[in-house]
Amino acid sequence: LCFSWDIDAIAVGGGTPGILGFAFLESPGISDDFIDNDSDGLVDEKRDNLAGEFIFGPIGNYGEPIWHWEGDEDGDWQDGHDANGNGIYDIGEDPGDDVGLDGVGPYDVNYNGPDEDGTECNHQPDLLEGIGAEPNFGYTDVDESDMLGLTSFRYQLSWDSDDEIIKNDQQLYEFLNTGEFDLFQNEARNFLEYFASGTFELEQGKTERISVSELHSYDPITGQDVWTDGSTPALFRLKEVVQEIYSRDYRFAQPPLMPTLTAVPEDGRVILSWDNLADTQTRDSFLGNINDFEGYKLYKATDPMMADAEIVTDGFGTPIMKQPIFQCDIANGNTGFTDFGLINGAGYYLGEDTGLQHYFIDNNVQNGRTYYYVLVAYDYGIEDIGWGITPSENSYTIELDENEEVKQLSSNVAVVIPHQFSAGYEAPFVDGFQDIEVFGTGDISEGTLLPNILNEQKNYVLKFDSEIVHSVSNRVQYGDVYFNNGFYILDQLTREIVYEENGNNFSANNFIYDEVEFEYFLNVEDKLITNHFEGISLNMEIPTLLPKLNVEISGWTNGNSPINITIPDEEYIYFPFDYKIVFTENEFESETITTVKSINDEHNNPIPSNQILLDHSFNFYVENISNLQDSVYEHLDLAVHDVNENGIFDHSTDRILVGRPSTETFWSNMKKWAGLAFIIDFNSITNESELPVSGDEYILKFDRGFHESDSIVFNIKNPFEVNEAKIEEDMDKILVVPNPYIATNEMEPALGNIQLNRERRIMFTHIPAQCNIKIFTLNGLLVDEFDVDNFFQQNDWDSNSESTGIAHWDLLSKEGLEIAAGWYIYIVESKITKHKKMGKFAIIK
Repeated sequence: LCFSWDIDAIAVGGGTPGILGFAFLESPGISDDFIDNDSDGLVDEKRDNLAGEFIFGPIGNYGEPIWHWEGDEDGDWQDGHDANGNGIYDIGEDPGDDVGLDGVGPYDVNYNGPDEDGTECNHQPDLLEGIGAEPNFGYTDVDESDMLGLTSFRYQLSWDSDDEIIKNDQQLYEFLNTGEFDLFQNEARNFLEYFASGTFELEQGKTERISVSELHSYDPITGQDVWTDGSTPALFRLKEVVQEIYSRDYRFAQPPLMPTLTAVPEDGRVILSWDNLADTQTRDSFLGNINDFEGYKLYKATDPMMADAEIVTDGFGTPIMKQPIFQCDIANGNTGFTDFGLINGAGYYLGEDTGLQHYFIDNNVQNGRTYYYVLVAYDYGIEDIGWGITPSENSYTIELDENEEVKQLSSNVAVVIPHQFSAGYEAPFVDGFQDIEVFGTGDISEGTLLPNILNEQKNYVLKFDSEIVHSVSNRVQYGDVYFNNGFYILDQLTREIVYEENGNNFSANNFIYDEVEFEYFLNVEDKLITNHFEGISLNMEIPTLLPKLNVEISGWTNGNSPINITIPDEEYIYFPFDYKIVFTENEFESETITTVKSINDEHNNPIPSNQILLDHSFNFYVENISNLQDSVYEHLDLAVHDVNENGIFDHSTDRILVGRPSTETFWSNMKKWAGLAFIIDFNSITNESELPVSGDEYILKFDRGFHESDSIVFNIKNPFEVNEAKIEEDMDKILVVPNPYIATNEMEPALGNIQLNRERRIMFTHIPAQCNIKIFTLNGLLVDEFDVDNFFQQNDWDSNSESTGIAHWDLLSKEGLEIAAGWYIYIVESKITKHKKMGKFAIIK
């Protein structure tokens, strides 16, 4: 490494001069002198030989023999694993180094499919002169060259017409072939630097490689006497990084795959969503094809140069990074600022283990103003290489023409203008969540919608996964205990899964990890918000994991007797159904079915047999209103807990046990008790007049998870609809903003080029999506006229749609001249209904 700097750190014309360095990395090799020139244990290795035979033998002086290809002298080429044997590497299969001559595999950013020449997934290393080579083989493997290394380094402080070194081949050859290494020189003047490696033969058609890296840093050094190791830390860090890149066969650490950002502007907000390509498909070849994705950052600005966001400075106060308006990251323990790979003292902020989500709603916007959003995926960096490699994030493209109009955007950029809705516009909504009959309890509702990609023709089905927990009591023979540990959404027609979440893939904090069960379950403490699927997101509020009585909606639907209900500690969870207690005039309405006195109390302790009365009748019945079979609700069994042991049922002391009768019989049709659902007592009654009477009904409602058999069907209503009957009513809301217009306003686009004039504009709000606007002077002269057609979308970054209820006017007459200050009249006419709205506005210069 050699480097040079400015002696007083003052640049001509202002600014800060940097440090310029050059690092020598790779030299030519000699493959026929029988000498181990690079002292790596291999003699005369080559970078242009073919794979040869698959042999078992030693790798130089490296140790035990291994199976390797003959041309892969250092034995580091790794074959891939084509698990299904279909000749290509599918997602989830490891291609290793067997990625074909283009060197690009399925997990690389610029992968365009398998190599057409058949070299990908052929299970041998490939190389072709002038075309390429697979990783870790031939041209791409620096260890397969018997390199000479750097044999001299020389300075030449000046030159003139009498200095023939750089003009004469012979003198230059002799100057570089001395084996000398010039050291630090402290003259402040121009000079030449020579890296040399030789001598070696270069035959016709032969290729040898020399690699030098150019490095730049802003180490704050001045003067002439410099202690190099301590005065240029940033430069030396770059040298260590580039050395690691070289040793990994020029594989650079890559950011995650670039996500695709979608933005939908609405009234006073912008809905942003993105795909999961980065967090699921990223593979970094620099790290052995592992997925090193860490999180997402969302940047926002009001100018295409993203200057608003560039406010995070390094240790010297120079803005070098952008401040995100939103960040989310994998909950993996990588939090806070990195303490490695620092950029002039500044670490990279990794996040706070918030969990991933693929959406954000920006409510901090102004209608009519242009906003630029950039979404970047970032990795967690590499801590153990030199001083560490800082986390890397996606680049982005906002290409402008000479007038600073957007020409091209990368997929992770969105340009939008939030707006009032157009006159007559009716927003789409999700229909079908009301009056659903399912076993589970919870509130399912629409989240945010992306109107441009909704599909009105589809019906969707929401289903839940559940984890069955086996009985903790051998006595319980009926029912299952389960937790919801996932959900998914189907296309009802094709039954294809369009969206799913589970413990392996979920949004934000939708799932929690149970350290007792060692599993993920739905988070019942917070509202669940899904990512967008086909333009839809859902909100879900799941009240409980284990069943529990909902005391707010349980109680008398008819009657008011002071009845007491006791829910067991354990057994009820095996049958947490909704129950109705119905009182009748018939004293023999119900009779005990169970014939075996083996019943547990609410604490799961056996009740003594002398305290159980089985031969008893009741003037009420309990039905399971969650279980309708053949148009009849299932009835539960009733028995008496004779607390005072007097052999009869006393309302003031005894209790009524409500349970599930067993489906099993034994010993001459004797029937066992399956389990306790709840207990009824009337111990709070002071006299018999307070007892329930015929017609009284009591309901018990349980909250519980959704069963696998539950299906919630929903669809989209009103996409792309304009209600013509509402257009006239909504047109009364039309305004001109700002009014009055005074010189300028924040809606006018920012410009980076000071040679351009800022585009002046005012905005019409709440207009029909298709209308005509005329502007007149007060005496009736037509100033300008233009049509609005917000149904037409020109390109991906136009925010015009049927919902857009704004239009801008550039304050120019129809002749293209600037208008004068004063009052103006406007008329907006709907093209659909011909309704008109007239108003006025003022221009102040």
